[in-house]
Amino acid sequence: MEKLFYGISEVSEITNVTVSTLRFWESHVDKLKPSKSDGGTRRYSKDDIAIVEKVKYLTEICGYTLDGVNKQLNNRLNEIDMRVKLTKKLTDIRTELQEIRKELNERTALQNEAIIDQ
Repeated sequence: MEKLFYGISEVSEITNVTVSTLRFWESHVDKLKPSKSDGGTRRYSKDDIAIVEKVKYLTEICGYTLDGVNKQLNNRLNEIDMRVKLTKKLTDIRTELQEIRKELNERTALQNEAIIDQ
């Protein structure tokens, strides 16, 4: 069962963005405003996490400043969402291909050992 809200450390782990960076982004990115519990604990929704992914993409991949991020999020949210999803998918594919290459190399090495042993 999926959660409705996530704590800041969970979001940090999910997105691979440090907690301090998340706090900084909250104060500078208009669309990133997680709710807070009565005790003041940040409560990130899935939509908030999606915004974090977009900010990460725009800053790390596209090189935008946070002012540029705000403009992009206000003007091109759907396009950015598509690009973030595509980038994530391509990263997953690259990881899978690297694992396949590693397995093939290991099998080739085993076959070569078997040939030498004969």
